Amino acid sequence: MVEKNLASKNGVDLRVITPNLTVGQGSIEDTPKEVGHNMAELGKTAVLSAAEFAVLLKAELEKHASEYGIKEVSEVHATKPNLGSVTGFTATFEDNGNVRPTVYPDNYFEDYKNGKSISEISEDVLKGMKSAHDHTPDFSIDSVSRESAQDHLYIVLLNKKMNKELAEKCPSMDFQDLVAIPRWKVSDKDGQVASMAVTHDLQANLLHMTDEEILDMAKKNTIDKGFVLKGMSQVMREMISPDVPEEIVAEMVPADEMMYVLTNESKMNGATALLDKETLASVRDTIGEENFYIIPSSIHEVLIVPESKITDPADLKQMCKEVNATNVALDEQLGENIYRYDGTKHKLSICNSLEELKKQTMPRGMKETADITNKVTNMRRM
Repeated sequence: MVEKNLASKNGVDLRVITPNLTVGQGSIEDTPKEVGHNMAELGKTAVLSAAEFAVLLKAELEKHASEYGIKEVSEVHATKPNLGSVTGFTATFEDNGNVRPTVYPDNYFEDYKNGKSISEISEDVLKGMKSAHDHTPDFSIDSVSRESAQDHLYIVLLNKKMNKELAEKCPSMDFQDLVAIPRWKVSDKDGQVASMAVTHDLQANLLHMTDEEILDMAKKNTIDKGFVLKGMSQVMREMISPDVPEEIVAEMVPADEMMYVLTNESKMNGATALLDKETLASVRDTIGEENFYIIPSSIHEVLIVPESKITDPADLKQMCKEVNATNVALDEQLGENIYRYDGTKHKLSICNSLEELKKQTMPRGMKETADITNKVTNMRRM
């Protein structure tokens, strides 16, 4: 039996139970009752660790599961973007459907630390599982095939260093310090997107396509959907209530465009715009500058900064690090390296400092001479 994870936008994942495929699956033994009781008592008087919180949350879910039509809550393992291997809780409902809601306790640990009780969190989780179950997309794993791939494959762009494990399990394509991984869209209804990673297991047993075929089709499907470039001032205006007087809006919104937001229509996984050379060339034409910097804001969008607005790209890198640390969820972070697009060469490169900028803008002959000089200097130091 294999369980395929379907990423969902509402925080509750769905897992497809596939009886016609066989792989091993790990499990975690239940905590003995005495230990569970002692931990429950501890939870009333002390701050729990993440592991202790997970044990108590599972116990609370099991206690009230039947009230929501759930006959079993079991532990599962999944490989999540940027997070690696994580433990989750999957609900099996009375109807024994093959698509089962799954949640990850780590996602709720912050709520607990902020004062929310385990019983309150459990109630939220069970309600979310019930809602996900009631709105489960009509899906059969047998519908995954070479013939239907054209309508379902798309690609996402992730941080390569943070997703080594996931990249090993799927066809993948390196891009700068990032990695492109294909996904299979199961449904897209009322803003709720359910999808699953295209693993080698899925590839071999159902798709019967090569890595190159999968990646090429997923990339083309994604690019064909198109991308959207908006000035930051326009984005800010769209976020401000229409009831706010224009004179106040004018004070809040900068008149001069310092940066632009590049994403797609759905604003989900829009950083894939970096994979499309035509889109980057179009950005150059739209902003009216040959060269620009790209800040990896998140997996959902990137920020475009005209080169004329920045003296040192190191400032952008520092800003990116600070925003990642405070405002971007770990599973949505794309990275901290700044990219520079050379509109004359139609080339994208990592550029985090003035030194790297000088190398990229130095005439070729001078660059080669500088490289040789540096090598000779280093040899003398040895």
